[in-house]
Amino acid sequence: MEFTKNELEDIVEVLANSGNESAIKMAHKLAEMMQNDSESNVYNLINHKPYIASVLWDVDDIKEVLSEKGFTTTDENVAIVCRTGIVEALEDRLGGWDIIGWFVSDVRDRLEKKIEKNPNA
Repeated sequence: MEFTKNELEDIVEVLANSGNESAIKMAHKLAEMMQNDSESNVYNLINHKPYIASVLWDVDDIKEVLSEKGFTTTDENVAIVCRTGIVEALEDRLGGWDIIGWFVSDVRDRLEKKIEKNPNA
């Protein structure tokens, strides 16, 4: 998740003035992060230090598989796939593209198909 320096400064101000102890603690951590990396104009809030690799999946990835399998890439079709438990599966397992494909196939009877255009028409 990326934020510009201005966005983070606004977030820090809101958190610091919230009166909530946890929010204030977060404001201090964000301010410290920005101070330690004062050259940046964009900040990624995912801590990569404890990981050797990470993969982030987004809605566009699900839409890509839907399209490849002949389904429309509507928000409704994405929601149907997301309600299957795919999020937990992607967090717990490797082979994300295969997992997305499996979940799309598993709910294929509930998904709206693409209308094929007749090239001869």
